[in-house]
Amino acid sequence: KWLVDHGARNLVLLGRKGPASDEARAVLADFAKRGVKVMAESGDVGDRRFVEKLFEKIHARMPPIAGVMHAAMVLEDALITNLDADQLDRVLRPKVKGAVNLDIATHGLSLDYFVLFSSVTTLIGNPGQGSYVAANGFMEGLARRRRQDGLPALAIGWGPISNVGVVAQNKKLQRSLQVRSGVRGLLAREALDLMAEAIEQSGETA
Repeated sequence: KWLVDHGARNLVLLGRKGPASDEARAVLADFAKRGVKVMAESGDVGDRRFVEKLFEKIHARMPPIAGVMHAAMVLEDALITNLDADQLDRVLRPKVKGAVNLDIATHGLSLDYFVLFSSVTTLIGNPGQGSYVAANGFMEGLARRRRQDGLPALAIGWGPISNVGVVAQNKKLQRSLQVRSGVRGLLAREALDLMAEAIEQSGETA
């Protein structure tokens, strides 16, 4: 919604479930009324072949890609001593493999921005989220490598967002993050406006 309100008229939305909920379908219907062309796809961004096929479809059906926002996340909290390989993979796959797949798929494209959604927990930690912190740390490293290569990249270490998303739905987690970070939750719109400023300050154009 924020992108559309800021002038975006062609969107590709990817999620594991696609537009499965009534709320999602209502949003897409509103976009259609506003003249926004949307490809709403379901799939796994951590699957290299799926991402390749998706980008083939995008190039065939949509205008040139202006930018990428990678916001995939899976939380599966466990102390490191209790983590097994499957749990670790479920957390790392969407962020780490997803970011790598998007990085590869966009090489050669002239992007205005490539934004990776990280977390303040990468800086301050959070009990039971070692795998999540590791995944975000990887994305921040990928952003640095892209910028060293002259490619657009910005990794944002989000604090708690108070009105939508995982933290908003888990008040205990919200209080824990506020105590640890000393930061009160932002509204999603406020956070996204700050993101636009960060993109501009990083030398990119939103």
